Amino acid sequence: MPTKRPIHEKIQENEQEQCQVKGCFKSRHRIEAYCKNHAYQRRYWGHPEAHRIRKSDYSVESDQVRAIIMRNIDHPGINLGIEFFERWLKRASQRSPHVPCPELISRLHDAGVSPVDLLVEMAALWVLGYQDRGLVKSDLHLTYLLGSKLIRFVPYPVNLKGTVHHKCGQYIRDNIGVLLMNILRSVEKKEVVKDEASRVMGSALF
Repeated sequence: MPTKRPIHEKIQENEQEQCQVKGCFKSRHRIEAYCKNHAYQRRYWGHPEAHRIRKSDYSVESDQVRAIIMRNIDHPGINLGIEFFERWLKRASQRSPHVPCPELISRLHDAGVSPVDLLVEMAALWVLGYQDRGLVKSDLHLTYLLGSKLIRFVPYPVNLKGTVHHKCGQYIRDNIGVLLMNILRSVEKKEVVKDEASRVMGSALF
């Protein structure tokens, strides 16, 4: 039966290898496939090349989805999305173990955050994630972003583990992912109409 190699030998061997991120020539960190910095980004954001995204990066998307949501405020799907956040905030304020991260989400309830604003924020990030702008690196990165932006809708000074972001983001996906995709389709449809109008107005005159 082969002898199991000591972990320190595996670490030493791995650290002789180069970080897997293209263009990074640093050594790998411990047993990671990436250097220390990229390994941290992967654990914190779900992708080694991900980074913090500012509200200004998706302000256009926020305006687009807010207009759609407010125009369809009586739509049963929109109502379910709003009710989802209302229920989460309420249960978090009661420290219910049946919702993720109640001690963090309760801060939003205490600050009087609107469930509509939370739906707008999540939908805007979803639209950003499906656009080819290079800001959202992967589907997993989007999941982490959803959780992070929800938790920090009310500023939170402490760095959290990436697993916390993932837990909240996945909860959002599991419960309102279909609605977020529907909002995305509505945004895309309006962009197509806008592009077609521009094409017609720019067509040759006789």
